[in-house]
Amino acid sequence: MTDEQLAQKLRDHNMRPTKQRLAIAAHLFDGTDKHVSAESVYTTLQHAGIHLSIGTVYNSLRQFAEAGLLRAVPGLGDHLTYDTNIGTHHHLLDVDTGEIIDIPALSQPVSSPELPEGYELEAVEITYKVKRSS
Repeated sequence: MTDEQLAQKLRDHNMRPTKQRLAIAAHLFDGTDKHVSAESVYTTLQHAGIHLSIGTVYNSLRQFAEAGLLRAVPGLGDHLTYDTNIGTHHHLLDVDTGEIIDIPALSQPVSSPELPEGYELEAVEITYKVKRSS
């Protein structure tokens, strides 16, 4: 994506395209699906010579997720992971390496538990924890 396309993408999601957000967006929306943490984005940008505070990265990722540009995926490792693939899918988590792999959503819906009164099911997200067989 060009800088102007990235800026328009942010504006389309009611976000001001600041220099910092554009740098983060350029890394995230480069045409490949990825799973990132704030720390990994921060480190990648630092190595590319782009200097942002870690707080700016945390805030921007949270704002991108709230705007629907990313999907926050809790429970994958020791930190919150963000997924650039916002379509319906599930995950494999390699417990030995920490690698996260997207897999297609189940063709058969999972039966949901009986929910307490006043609650409704919003989504089902499944993470399979796997390791290589010996």
